[in-house]
Amino acid sequence: MKKILLISALMIAPVFSHAQSRFGEIRTDVNAGKYEAPSLSIGGKLVHPLVSGNNSLQALKVFHEGDIDIIVSESEGGSLCPALFNVTAVSKDGAVPTKFFGTCSDLVNISHEGNKTIIKVHGYNDKPDTAYIYEGGSLFENGKRIAPFCGKSCDGF
Repeated sequence: MKKILLISALMIAPVFSHAQSRFGEIRTDVNAGKYEAPSLSIGGKLVHPLVSGNNSLQALKVFHEGDIDIIVSESEGGSLCPALFNVTAVSKDGAVPTKFFGTCSDLVNISHEGNKTIIKVHGYNDKPDTAYIYEGGSLFENGKRIAPFCGKSCDGF
């Protein structure tokens, strides 16, 4: 019985990630914002607009592109929408995050070719597979440019 309870507790406990960028340690275990949600910080400073996950937030990949670091993060949700993704470009001048995007699937392939960050997300609940490309501050969904930026906060829920 104790093993079952321990496993259950581990399944609902939030997962935090730590990674390194050229501009400081990337952490996602700082609760912030009106929902006190796991939020992205770099070098000990919260990213603004605030980048907050749902149940958890993880930095999946960090790519170096000239003087900019590109961070791809995943907001883990519940069974209705397991995952959404975010790209944050970090330079010496600060960070610029995109809004969260995706099909809700947590099956993803992330790569970086030249100056393009490519996030291929598997289809989910009748949504088709979707390719997102982040390039030069612009976000594209299946080749069509979409509005990438958030307002006062970037919530992954």
